[in-house]
Amino acid sequence: MTFFEKELRKIAKSCEYIQDPKFIGRSCVFRLTDSITAKMTFESTVMADNYNALKIELINCNEGNIDTQRINFTDI
Repeated sequence: MTFFEKELRKIAKSCEYIQDPKFIGRSCVFRLTDSITAKMTFESTVMADNYNALKIELINCNEGNIDTQRINFTDI
């Protein structure tokens, strides 16, 4: 288990809306409703291999991307 997966597991465990998450590398994918899937990914915004943000995407299975939000760790 990687560092990123451990951190995503902590986030997933603390949120009641995340049910049955799947972890892939530095990403986590989970269903919010039957038609909406969410994806959380550690993201590098300044330098390669320096992950300083968490990107959250909401995806409708029929229509594509709904919304994307990037949370910089310096803002928290």
